[in-house]
Amino acid sequence: MINTLFCNHIQKLVSHKSQLSMAAGKKKSWLKVLIFIFFQLLMVFILLEILLSVIYFQKYGNDSLASIQLYKKIKNKFKSDNTYDIRNQQTVRPGSSLKINAKIAAEVKESNIEVYEPWLQFKTADFKGQYVNIEGALRKTAPDASYTASADTVSIYFFGGSTLFGFNVADGETIPSQFVKLYKEKFAHGKSIKVFKYGMPFYYSHQELMFLSNLLFTGYNPGLVIFLDGLNDFRFVKASYYRQPFLVIF
Repeated sequence: MINTLFCNHIQKLVSHKSQLSMAAGKKKSWLKVLIFIFFQLLMVFILLEILLSVIYFQKYGNDSLASIQLYKKIKNKFKSDNTYDIRNQQTVRPGSSLKINAKIAAEVKESNIEVYEPWLQFKTADFKGQYVNIEGALRKTAPDASYTASADTVSIYFFGGSTLFGFNVADGETIPSQFVKLYKEKFAHGKSIKVFKYGMPFYYSHQELMFLSNLLFTGYNPGLVIFLDGLNDFRFVKASYYRQPFLVIF
């Protein structure tokens, strides 16, 4: 009788231990699966980050992680037109629709990306859109020239910050484009002119002088240079005082 009870007790202990071992094994198996999934997702994230950085976002992104920049870009695509800054758009183009105003504001906002530029720290990245076009630090001007019977053509370089760049206005609404239109009206038989718009958001007068100097040293030869400045020299007072680009000081 005692032997039978003892054997039954041993069997229960063995069975219980076996159940505990099976449960522990299951826990270990689930843990291994979770760890495996985690590392797989991590590898996918790292590969995506590398791919995005190499192809685009390392050069043009403002965030430290390319994936964050991609998320923000996708998020902005699905925002309502009303979320864009369209202040004073009706004044600029009376009678225009809210949709067109929002589209122009959205393109300006999307194009507002800076890339590294030697001596100057940054410049506006290339951008191609319906209303905003930038290539090689030049914002498109429409029209950009007034050709007459004159044999000579005067090259006119415009420098300035976001006002000169044309924030929230289309290529054909910027100050240099209006300059050409007025010149055509006033001096239809004057000298031929061609304008080049080097306006950059955040630039101030000293930075623009460095920009002009760099162009002159690399072979550019403007006939006339026009600077439009004021706000950024006072807004970024530390940058003006220390003669450093905006992003160095701030």
